[in-house]
Amino acid sequence: MNSKEITIKESIDKIYSLPKAEAELLINSFTKVDLPAKSVIFKNGQISDKLYFISKGCLRSYYNLKDQEVT
Repeated sequence: MNSKEITIKESIDKIYSLPKAEAELLINSFTKVDLPAKSVIFKNGQISDKLYFISKGCLRSYYNLKDQEVT
């Protein structure tokens, strides 16, 4: 399976078409970070101060319940 990399602009346009200046301002506020598979973005109890946009691949979110991971 070959996943297509989607841009932030494409994702935003699916929801709402922003004026060009506002779209550029929003898009330019992101910093691209490439992470290897199975990277931990933040840990249990940690509060993130970032907004993430997944352009390619997937993300798994889970919590622990009675020593079991619930996805």
